[in-house]
Amino acid sequence: MAWRTWTLGALTLCYPVAVYVSLQYWPPRMVALLLVALLALRLAAKRHAGWRPLALAAAALALAVFASGEAMPLKLYPALVNAVLLAVFGWSLWRPPSVVERIARLREPALPPSGVAYTRKVTVAWCLFFSVNGTLAIGTALFASDRVWALYNGVIAYVLTGAMFAGEWLVRRQVMAGGLHLPDDGWHLCADRALADGEDGFVLAGSADRVAKIEEKRVSLTRIEQALAASPLVQDARVVLVDLDVGTRVAAAVVLNEGGAAMLADAGRAALIATLRAALAGSVDALALPRRWHLATEALPCNAQGKTTEVLLRDLFRQTLPRAIWIESSEHAAAAMLDIGEHLAVFDGHFPGTPIVPGVAQVDWAMALAPQRLPVPPRERFLRLDVLKFQGIIRPGSQVRLDLEWQPARLALAFRLTSASGPHASGRIVFRSEHG
Repeated sequence: MAWRTWTLGALTLCYPVAVYVSLQYWPPRMVALLLVALLALRLAAKRHAGWRPLALAAAALALAVFASGEAMPLKLYPALVNAVLLAVFGWSLWRPPSVVERIARLREPALPPSGVAYTRKVTVAWCLFFSVNGTLAIGTALFASDRVWALYNGVIAYVLTGAMFAGEWLVRRQVMAGGLHLPDDGWHLCADRALADGEDGFVLAGSADRVAKIEEKRVSLTRIEQALAASPLVQDARVVLVDLDVGTRVAAAVVLNEGGAAMLADAGRAALIATLRAALAGSVDALALPRRWHLATEALPCNAQGKTTEVLLRDLFRQTLPRAIWIESSEHAAAAMLDIGEHLAVFDGHFPGTPIVPGVAQVDWAMALAPQRLPVPPRERFLRLDVLKFQGIIRPGSQVRLDLEWQPARLALAFRLTSASGPHASGRIVFRSEHG
């Protein structure tokens, strides 16, 4: 129940004061026993894997109290909490995304590179805070009286934590405001070009040269766009930086003309991309060649002002399908192993803190992957779903098997998702006939 969770959370926050008061009346072993009981209730109320290391460490301190009969292990718990948080935040700096970036993406999934850099700075600041706070917690446990220890760890440390949150909030507002308002009354140089229209107005004429750094190399994004637009297959092109496993790289959104659309239909996506990359090879550094491609025959998305922003471009490259490794394939059946990465867009908002794959995404995966191996009709001929079942949740990091069977007599695609933990989903996707 919610009230129980809040109550146990409040008791956990009051740990230093509770220990100080309890030691005035009971021996350390009795206090440790009460705290172990509180820990068990806390874990039962909040079943989350992230609590396990801290719970095991707290249990070890309790065992030390039982063995020694001393209160010192109880007083070291706040320092232990800071050490665990320092390890978690510090490890995320070595293995991004950082903890603060993960939290920020819950509100803004399409976080720009500047936002990623800011979240890393905030993560470093929290690492420094946990280092200093943990050191003071150890100092008060070893060298100060019980009263001073309880005062610092039960009051002052929380005030400092609140001040840290408030300070970061104020800095964040200032950083965001700096992107919305000019710093002074002078001229501000923009990255856009404009042409006078002869009627006391102007017309936007695209962006000026946009330069970015990729692994310490300066790359002109404008030059890449111009080189792509010069291709006889391309009507328009825009590029943007995206974060990949290998680091920051270029992604290209290309609007094809009639010739490009014809080549895409006849030769396929891979051949068209190879042709475009070859056209760039003479004028663009190999490190700046696009690693992600969005090929379209219609105009790129734009906002109310008619501009295709970087946020809109990045949305085009957010991965929705898991990596599929096909392990079986025949005329009417196929099977693939799906790698459910935590970066998939389907996890956005579903649900914060406990991400699972939505049922609609599982059906979409079957429809999107089936054409790679089976002669299924196009998505536009979808009619209905039959015998749809969802039996088990799918979490990030899972390895899931997708079995597909094309049933031409029924015009139906049967699918089944399973893993070592059991079945996840199954059903039939029924299509309309070509003439019906």
